[in-house]
Amino acid sequence: MIGDHQTINGNTQIDDNEIIGNHAHICDNACIGDNVVIGDNANISNNACIGDNVKIGDNANICDNVCIGDNVTIGKKARLYNNPCLGDNVRIGTGADLRDNVCIGDNAIIERDAKICGNVCIGDNSSIGENAVITENVCIGDAQCGCNCD
Repeated sequence: MIGDHQTINGNTQIDDNEIIGNHAHICDNACIGDNVVIGDNANISNNACIGDNVKIGDNANICDNVCIGDNVTIGKKARLYNNPCLGDNVRIGTGADLRDNVCIGDNAIIERDAKICGNVCIGDNSSIGENAVITENVCIGDAQCGCNCD
């Protein structure tokens, strides 16, 4: 199902069973997997690769060269800047901000309004709390809570 007034640019691959919200924008060379939901006013930039069973919230901004695994949920107004890579079964909260070249491991949880600074890796099965600011790598299975928890 495709909503009203959306833009889907050239060389974009969209599989079956997608739901694309009103005023969503998908740029060139994006690859969208099966059963993907893209919310209203969401932006998917150039060369994004989105796996199967992904849900992208309203007003989310997915920038260039983003790679998103399967079974991922990205909250409303979340921002994924250039070149991040998200593993499978990841949850990104509302308003979360992932800067350039961030790597998020499988089964990780990034809560609402958390900020992950550029060139940082978050290990598999890790949890980052609400409003946290992460500036260094987080080990597998580690939990970081609150602000400035590097």
